[in-house]
Amino acid sequence: MKKIVFLVLIVVLISGCTTNEPTGHVTKKSTVVMEDEKRMEVYFCPQDGCREKLAGLLKSAKQSIHCALFDLDLPEVKDALKRDDIDVK
Repeated sequence: MKKIVFLVLIVVLISGCTTNEPTGHVTKKSTVVMEDEKRMEVYFCPQDGCREKLAGLLKSAKQSIHCALFDLDLPEVKDALKRDDIDVK
């Protein structure tokens, strides 16, 4: 009886280690999040094109851009922040 239980346990452990191999396919599920009646979106880099989306968002600002950045090496974002027509802090 102990041998059968041990054998079943080994088979379950081995099958559990081999059946969930990563496929490389990512399931994208969109969820809209609203905070203070404003739409929030989440992106993961680099696969979601964060650089272009952030630069586009900054270029679309009409009154001000207030942000805190530690390190910035994205030329598109730097260019979008060099604006004289709005308050950039």
